[in-house]
Amino acid sequence: MQGTWGHLAPKKGRTYKGTMIYAHGGYGDIVLLDAKFEKVSDSPWLFEAMQEYLGEHCEAEGVYKWEGQFTVRDEGSYCFGGEIKRLDFKDIFPSKRK
Repeated sequence: MQGTWGHLAPKKGRTYKGTMIYAHGGYGDIVLLDAKFEKVSDSPWLFEAMQEYLGEHCEAEGVYKWEGQFTVRDEGSYCFGGEIKRLDFKDIFPSKRK
């Protein structure tokens, strides 16, 4: 995997600002709906880190937005710091009607 996708991996010692929007369903499934991080490409490592973080921090059913920082520590572990906010339907799909 490193040989093919290694150039996309988040860099050790770097911090990236970003957001994740995800849903926690009634059957316990967690679905990452969208994610954006500054100055880092999508990669298997980023996806795995996001999935692990969400799995550890999901409690109630709903749709959530995490906003904060993602850091790759020098030894290679990942750290997420930020705020999780439960979203209302209107926050997810803003009405275009006035």
